[in-house]
Amino acid sequence: MISIRKTSLLAFLLLMVFGVETFAKTKKMTLRTAIFKKFVRARAVAMGTTGENAMQLSVANLGEDTLSITTESGLLFDSPDSTRQPLVLMGEDVIVLNACEERSLLIPAFCGNAPKNCPVRGMEYKYARQLDTSLVSVLKYAKKSNISMALVQNVVWMFTNKHPLRSVYDPSQPQQSEEFIAYLSKKLKMEVPKYYINYRLNTSGRAPMVRQGDARILTSMSWRHDQGYRNVYVSVYRADGTKYKSVENDFVTDNKGTTVVVELATVRDPAGTYKVRLHDDANNVLQEKVVTIGPELHWQ
Repeated sequence: MISIRKTSLLAFLLLMVFGVETFAKTKKMTLRTAIFKKFVRARAVAMGTTGENAMQLSVANLGEDTLSITTESGLLFDSPDSTRQPLVLMGEDVIVLNACEERSLLIPAFCGNAPKNCPVRGMEYKYARQLDTSLVSVLKYAKKSNISMALVQNVVWMFTNKHPLRSVYDPSQPQQSEEFIAYLSKKLKMEVPKYYINYRLNTSGRAPMVRQGDARILTSMSWRHDQGYRNVYVSVYRADGTKYKSVENDFVTDNKGTTVVVELATVRDPAGTYKVRLHDDANNVLQEKVVTIGPELHWQ
């Protein structure tokens, strides 16, 4: 019995001597808190792009405790060059640091001021603030739902530059675009748009990423096989009722039905209101959508 007690006491003493570091709990905190309390030193470097791996974030643990640092969504990092876009973090990335350790990782970040130039690779950015709580919530949803990087970039500009909801659209992923817009319209209490805008991006770094008024206007007509449409056409009409153009060779048919995407462009088509119609041989209108090329394509 005495031997057992001595062994237990020895184990307890060894735990007291050596176990503080071994069994210490990892401290969890946000990046903002860690920077404010000077637990870490952070360095953000632009990779010259937007979206996936757009920022290299290096974080150094300045103390003796193990830290688990989480980046918050919507953190804004400013460029030292006022002609360059600031960067907005998607967030929810975790960095675990041992005592006095420094680690670097590539994380998603998005440009935060559409009419400015693309970030320059290697340029160091400084943390400024966290953006609107609604954007923070949307970015968290986008991360969780695996929303495409192009759509996330568009939604960032919707908050930072007041781009319209219909601009949150990626022509290469129409279904996800429409589902994301439906989520945004419900969350932000906005009407679901009947057509979409897709801005052309310049990532060369030598000109604004988005040029004022340079956009494609996209709308689609869809119908199921069981609707019985025969000999149907899609045409675009001016506001006065005269035909502007016919849409050909853009019909896509699968086992569900047929879809045709109609595109207008601000650099090619005059400003004004257009009616996109699905009609039959007798010009009976089966579907109609109204689109506008005008002031809403300009932003702050």
